[in-house]
Amino acid sequence: MTNRLFPVSIAIALFAFAAFAAPGLYVEQTTGGNDNTHLTKIYAASDRFRAEEGNTITIGRNDKGVVWLFDTTDKSYIEMPQSMLKELASLGQASTGEPGKDPGLRGDAYYRTGKTKKIGEWDCYEVALDPKQRSGMLEVVDEQSLWISTKAYPGAISYFEWIFQALGISRGDLDKMKTVFGDGFPIETRMVAMGNVTTTRVVKLESRDHPNALFEPLTGYRKDSLEQMFGK
Repeated sequence: MTNRLFPVSIAIALFAFAAFAAPGLYVEQTTGGNDNTHLTKIYAASDRFRAEEGNTITIGRNDKGVVWLFDTTDKSYIEMPQSMLKELASLGQASTGEPGKDPGLRGDAYYRTGKTKKIGEWDCYEVALDPKQRSGMLEVVDEQSLWISTKAYPGAISYFEWIFQALGISRGDLDKMKTVFGDGFPIETRMVAMGNVTTTRVVKLESRDHPNALFEPLTGYRKDSLEQMFGK
């Protein structure tokens, strides 16, 4: 499994687990960086999700406590326990010279700017990162804004709920952030970090039931170790 598979896939995994906690959503969104734009398809049902992007398929199962990352090019995959997410966050903090520091995801880190706009069919309000509240892993983020739909979607109880819990945010801070983000879905996002600009834009969003088989691990794939994933 190639090294380049990891950053893209784990980003999808974090996004999908964070955004979906209830049945039946299908999402198509474009994701763009400094050098390319690609389409991601996400299927969510209850406590599981599947994301397809290029040669990568990511399947996450809360009921099994695992994320599988499949590379369809070389027919390989790795299995990652959800408990590793907090460890990975610590690795990210280590790159800033502050390993072991709390992730900096506090209830007052984000706020509603008061701005609104229509994106496609969705009326949205803006949520942004407060530059005065950056700490821990947020110190590498120069700017971040998210346009959240005013329409509530089942499963989008809180955009960051799952990932924040995985990273160890307190219940009190999580409740504060849920108040800020609301029950809508992030239709458009923009983040500037370490000179890189990443944007996402939802182009299709609908309620849809999915067969359970869609969330089962793919067969005929070689299992690689986490050490191989990191290229060790």
